[in-house]
Amino acid sequence: MRRILVFMAIVLVSVTVWGRADAGGQQTEATMVVAAKMRISAAGDVESFALDGRDALPEGVARLLERQVPAWKFKPVLQDGVPTPVGALAHIRVRARPREDGRFNLEVVGATFGDEAVAGGLSLIELTDDTRPRYPVLLQGEGVAGIVYLFMEVSREGRVTRVATEQVNLTQYPRHGPSVVYMRDQLARAALKAVERWTFTTPTRGELAGDPYWNARVPVVFRPYADSPSGPGYGQWEAYLPGPRTQPDWIAAGEGGSDALPPDTISLVDPDAPQLLTQLGGR
Repeated sequence: MRRILVFMAIVLVSVTVWGRADAGGQQTEATMVVAAKMRISAAGDVESFALDGRDALPEGVARLLERQVPAWKFKPVLQDGVPTPVGALAHIRVRARPREDGRFNLEVVGATFGDEAVAGGLSLIELTDDTRPRYPVLLQGEGVAGIVYLFMEVSREGRVTRVATEQVNLTQYPRHGPSVVYMRDQLARAALKAVERWTFTTPTRGELAGDPYWNARVPVVFRPYADSPSGPGYGQWEAYLPGPRTQPDWIAAGEGGSDALPPDTISLVDPDAPQLLTQLGGR
């Protein structure tokens, strides 16, 4: 398994978290991404599960995950053709949807998994004014913020050879302004334009080093103002209008993804990483 999370500092375009109850018929929700560690048995059962920073999480979120995750079922992970127990890092997206009575329903809507034993990976070379994503000119003054989830192929020279948008989530947008589709399109265009100029340092050791190329996912965060807050901290809710998910036709089977990724990470993709068989709510 070769899916690794590598933290990086991408200070993009600087969100006060606010949204509205309806945008083009869609409901604004609240969300957070929770980190955890787990042990998966050779049969694909969860042997152990521990939340990172449990004390920072709302008690309802912690209880939801501690109740549901131990019952998850995974496709057995094979090493040399033999089912093998593995340790995994998990990032789990929890959503809060408003009810008519004013309360909220909590549900797990996405998760990503990586091998906790693997080290090394891609690192983004420091961004410059020429390579830093620029806030879309046509959205200036609208107060739009969002996250663009990109899937990219990186060559051995560290260049982005292919890239596509998988999903665009809005985290802030005006009550009366451009359409949701237009706002997402402008953010995606700005992200794609910047990423094509990025350069990475590539793996030089471990099982990744000999690959002819690497696939990775990167969330690109856009904030409307230079002095915008950096976003909610771990365990805090964020306004969230999820966009439709698309999959580029060049993504291999088993590499389909989720928006359950921390905003400041590069996530290398490995089809041999743990694959969840349990159906999650809302997806």
